[in-house]
Amino acid sequence: MNRGYLNRRSSVVLVASCLMIILLMIPIRNERAAVVGQIFLGNDGENHLYIEKYDLDLTGIDKDGVTNFCLPSFAELTVLDQSRSQFKIILADGTPLSDPDIGVKQDIFVDTGDGEPVPWTIAFLRSENIPAMFIDLKNASIEDIDHDNYLNTKVTLISSKGIVTAFENNAEIKGRGNASWNGDKKPYEIRLPHKTGLCDMPSAKNWTLLANFFEPTKMYNKLAFDTSEAIGLEYAIESEWVDLYDGGTYLGNYLLCREPDIGPQDLDLPDLEKANELYFNDAPSFNTGTIKGFDYDGAPPEEGGYLIEKNTDSRFEKRPCGFKTVENYFTIKSPDNASRDQVSYISNLANRVDEGIRSGLPDALTLIDMDSFARRFIIEELFFNDDALVTSYYFYKKPGEDRLYAGPVWDYDGAIGGGEGPYLNTSGTILDQKEMIDFEDMKYKNPLDWDVLLYDDTTYRSYLVETFRENLPVLQDLTERRIDEYYDRIRASVYMDYAIWKNGWGAGVYEDPDDNYRFAKDFLSRRLTFLCERWGVNSSE
Repeated sequence: MNRGYLNRRSSVVLVASCLMIILLMIPIRNERAAVVGQIFLGNDGENHLYIEKYDLDLTGIDKDGVTNFCLPSFAELTVLDQSRSQFKIILADGTPLSDPDIGVKQDIFVDTGDGEPVPWTIAFLRSENIPAMFIDLKNASIEDIDHDNYLNTKVTLISSKGIVTAFENNAEIKGRGNASWNGDKKPYEIRLPHKTGLCDMPSAKNWTLLANFFEPTKMYNKLAFDTSEAIGLEYAIESEWVDLYDGGTYLGNYLLCREPDIGPQDLDLPDLEKANELYFNDAPSFNTGTIKGFDYDGAPPEEGGYLIEKNTDSRFEKRPCGFKTVENYFTIKSPDNASRDQVSYISNLANRVDEGIRSGLPDALTLIDMDSFARRFIIEELFFNDDALVTSYYFYKKPGEDRLYAGPVWDYDGAIGGGEGPYLNTSGTILDQKEMIDFEDMKYKNPLDWDVLLYDDTTYRSYLVETFRENLPVLQDLTERRIDEYYDRIRASVYMDYAIWKNGWGAGVYEDPDDNYRFAKDFLSRRLTFLCERWGVNSSE
């Protein structure tokens, strides 16, 4: 690779010796000796910091009058070497800057040798505790990534200790998400050539990088995922934070995970999608208005698992498989190559659940797994998720069981007050979702009312309250310890991300990321107190 002056948007980061390190899997050792970084101030309009010890060529990112150099966790920097720079960085007294301050802005000057030194504000930022993922798009740029097509990329994952834990030369990347794809900081999907375990998570080919652009702490999704697992939801999303780089350009703090799916590393059920590949043969699609899928004779519909998502009508139109109940649209996440019989099969069950809950039939509770419904509802209420009942609201069916399970929880960017307006009310409830949603602006239609109707059932509500009572210590641990532990872990990375993006929306978006963390902690604590009062549970039990 070439480590000359790089365009900020180029995809080059690791030079040839770095590839040698990667291929030999040699750990990068933290030594006590000074770590020297060569800073280049070029006439190409870009600024670069090259740290030979790690073969890192980092591009300075200009934001609000500050040039930021964002170092991954493993990369130290103690000395600046300007011997190869065309221009010189000097202090107010004219001496060269050689001892950079890490984590703060520095007001310095650039001596171009052409008159008065030019004022410049620079910041050397360094992440802590979390891995770094580098992508190299070869002959493309980050702007070439779109929502529908994969581009070739190299992927390198380096731990916070400097150990290369994964390297894939023939990976692929594309954009993902719905509303999140419209943000400035884009979410991505990575497809590896073979199953690989990343960040100590189970091996898989397909990985998701959540940008968390619309929430200011970068914790909402992981807190919800991990809390759902802690209170006993059978299927919870595993995730880990990474600092993402496009070559030497820092892209931000991302949450690496897998989207909800069926498979050995996800919801471990017999995979109809795999079975269908034997029958599919480029089958034509069909759409009757109430069911849609592919017109062929597939595997027996009752012999595999199904993962379905309550969705909006507009998203229903974009997905290949799905169905409509009397009032609601569902898309089929797996199998996404569902045959006509399979779509009819899962549609029939969902309609029976819908009819049973709406009519209050005595056997309605036999058509759902009451335990998973109750646990998922607790998470949605505690986090006060503005997508609850509307979209990213998943259910699954196991073969041999004539009922639906709830889960996993997914997409919490708009939780913890992020939905603004009525979602700032820590004494509100998602049961009022129809009243809270602005249909005209958000184009959301028909929030699913199963939870609303189930809540009126005395048997279900008693079970819900008892489940909440049993899990209260876990939820208190979330508000008293877990959120602190998580923020301490990613705080340095969040500050780097904030320096580049200054993103977020809704409540809790403050100038200082620490204030956003305190807002989230206070919000969850208030929600937990409200739920204890609402359900008559003593918080000291």
